[in-house]
Amino acid sequence: MVAAILTSPVRCAQSGSHAVQDQTFHVRGTIRRAYGNSVLQGVSITLKGQTAQKTVLINAAGLYELDLPIGSYTMTAHSSERLTRTYERPLFRVVAPTSIAFDAFLLSDGCSVDFGATPSGELPDEKSANETWENVCGGADVFQVPSDEGVPFQVSIAFVTREHRQSGYVYSSRMPIPGRYGAQVLVAYNLLTVRADEVTYDEQRRTLRATGHALATDETGDRGHGDSMTFKFENGQATLVQ
Repeated sequence: MVAAILTSPVRCAQSGSHAVQDQTFHVRGTIRRAYGNSVLQGVSITLKGQTAQKTVLINAAGLYELDLPIGSYTMTAHSSERLTRTYERPLFRVVAPTSIAFDAFLLSDGCSVDFGATPSGELPDEKSANETWENVCGGADVFQVPSDEGVPFQVSIAFVTREHRQSGYVYSSRMPIPGRYGAQVLVAYNLLTVRADEVTYDEQRRTLRATGHALATDETGDRGHGDSMTFKFENGQATLVQ
């Protein structure tokens, strides 16, 4: 009888451990082209964590979904189509069973820029050329947002065009061709996703302002939508401040 009493807590602890390991979360979303919003072919979605990894293909409608054990993961979307860039979503952490939606768009490398020459007649250096090319052809900027727990969260801003202003970069869905627009700017921070026509980010204050048909979602669902929203990022949490 004593032995049974002494061993029962161990069995309970083991049972609880298995229960935690068996908890999963669900991810779904759409993957489209940045220009034209059409479906790509052969796009694979990979979620990679420390103890689990899974890859699935999008269907004919550009949709995907998968289930994984709760934990911390990164996400990539890669197309087999030539000249299509890979999308990377930074580290996110899921601590309880939930369902989340992660959409993405893939940019094309089939974009050319006439760099011209500097006033002295020299071509721009590689760093300046890459920056100019991304300003016109789209890309993704990543900013560090460390947490008190040491989790290396980041803010990722995927954009069609980028403009440097006195206050910093302004990211836009507006294409260089007048009257033409690509995919909305796509912001990813932990479990938060923000889409908007234009985005500005203050790296020092860690605040992000999204304007023009802005929509924010996370594991709770709709975090807000409207013409303008401002978020403060801290410790993996996104606080709506405006």
